[in-house]
Parts: sequence; C-alpha cells; structure tokens
Amino acid sequence: MSKKLFAKEEVEELSKNFYVQSVSPKCILYTEVFKEIFIKSYK
Repeated sequence: MSKKLFAKEEVEELSKNFYVQSVSPKCILYTEVFKEIFIKSYK
C-alpha cells in the first residue's frame, strides 16, 4: 500500500468521478457499479 496522500486538488478531481463513492487524502471508495463492471471485464 502506498504512503502517498492525495492532494486537495486530486481529491476534488476524483470526487467528480461517477464511479467514486467517496474519497479522502488516504483512501478512494468505489461504487458497486464500478466494482461489478471491473469484475465482469476482468473475468
């Protein structure tokens, strides 16, 4: 796991993404929709 923190500008940009449920300087949580799409495309 990376020890890099997201800058304020990065947090703001990531929070605009439809597939991001929430974001903080330490963590990104993705929506269930994104997880389903990712899993289907990975298989």
